Amino acid sequence: MAATQEELAIVWRAVKQDDLRHAIEHLARVLAQEPEHPEGLALLDALDGRGVDPQVVAPLDQDAWFGLVAVHAWLLRRRDLGAAIDLVFQVTATRPDVPYLRWVSGWLRQRVPQDRWEVAFLRLLPVLGEMPVPLDETDPRRATLDGLVQLAASVREQVPRVVTVLQVTASALRRLGRFDQAIEWAAAAYRVEPSWTTAVGLAAALREHGDVDAALAAYRRALTHDPSDETAWLDIGDLCLEEDRLMEALDAYEAVLASDPQHAWARPHVLFIRARLGSEQARLELEAWSAEHPDDEHPTSLLAALDSVVGRGRSN
Repeated sequence: MAATQEELAIVWRAVKQDDLRHAIEHLARVLAQEPEHPEGLALLDALDGRGVDPQVVAPLDQDAWFGLVAVHAWLLRRRDLGAAIDLVFQVTATRPDVPYLRWVSGWLRQRVPQDRWEVAFLRLLPVLGEMPVPLDETDPRRATLDGLVQLAASVREQVPRVVTVLQVTASALRRLGRFDQAIEWAAAAYRVEPSWTTAVGLAAALREHGDVDAALAAYRRALTHDPSDETAWLDIGDLCLEEDRLMEALDAYEAVLASDPQHAWARPHVLFIRARLGSEQARLELEAWSAEHPDDEHPTSLLAALDSVVGRGRSN
């Protein structure tokens, strides 16, 4: 708090000296710590009212600091709202722990073209893919995802059938642990654009919600859109194995082996399941596979799991 007040004091002094670039630099530091800081935003609005040129006071140089890029976006919003929103999403993709996205919800009095939303939301897919499901309650990125979901609800009122918005929001909701809502958004994405991608997104939300049969149905629906894809078969196999539905898991993994007999994931799992079903030969082959692939720890873990199951069976 003391550091923030010191920064704001510097801002006021710079404004009085008409050194607006210096003022903006320190104001950006305040907002990088607290994007919705009331005095900080009021000052930014006051400077914006002077008609400052964003490129002069917060230039977008090649190595521009993310806080200045965000402030540039704020100052740009009345001149080019679409470009301003895209900048905020770019910053968010770099620093998802700073919830600048909350700014954008307040900018939506003006309609934004659909393609702008597609590009902006698409920027966040790689970032979301790196986040666990769900995020820890103390993870600072949760505030950004909350802001994204709030923004998406407003965007959906303007343009309800943008599949990228629906998909990305479903992914964000999964990271927030809000699985009921994630299913609703993912299902909407599939209705708008039935495809392998939207079917798999729906399957993931259903799986994390614990609705196994519906998730399996969605994965199988994905295969109708791309029968050659192996990842949906692998997901089916993994989910069935988690549920101890051995024959269904075996069928799924063998579907992968039909096109790739030495698949690094499917092959050891087929051997594991066959060994679970009583094949000593399969166990020997799994041991051999593990020895041939010393850098892959998973076959070793399958052998350990097999020993655990056999041990439990003997104790019973």
